[in-house]
Amino acid sequence: MRFRRSEGLTSSEQVLAEFCDKSFLKLWTYPNLFRKPGKELADLLVVFGNDVIIFSDKSCGYPNTGDADLDWSRWYRRSIADSVHQIAKAERWIRSFPDKVFLDGKCIEKLPIILQRYACTSHLRRLGGARSRRGRNGDAGVEG
Repeated sequence: MRFRRSEGLTSSEQVLAEFCDKSFLKLWTYPNLFRKPGKELADLLVVFGNDVIIFSDKSCGYPNTGDADLDWSRWYRRSIADSVHQIAKAERWIRSFPDKVFLDGKCIEKLPIILQRYACTSHLRRLGGARSRRGRNGDAGVEG
């Protein structure tokens, strides 16, 4: 069976897909899956038997309003909290509708493997966008 899979929609998703292809093999790596037309399920899924690893890739610029607490809370919400929410939603979907995971945004081409209804899942987040932010003394205040 031939199928076409995504290589990542954004540059950071492309880096993630390339890394996972080399780490887990292309056979087990599925970037940018969808659950409904236009509704992304996860940035990347690795499937090996009953084990599923769900990746969320967030690359959000770290704000610089002059208020460190405000900047941190905004970056946290847009990167970490949104990533946690995306992964939890993806896991619920996979457990509830394992046969409704698609390779394309129009949800025409199904994932070419069968996901087990009660797969063992792991969650991984890749966060970026805060690397350029430095502390007052020039030291790295936030890495990402």
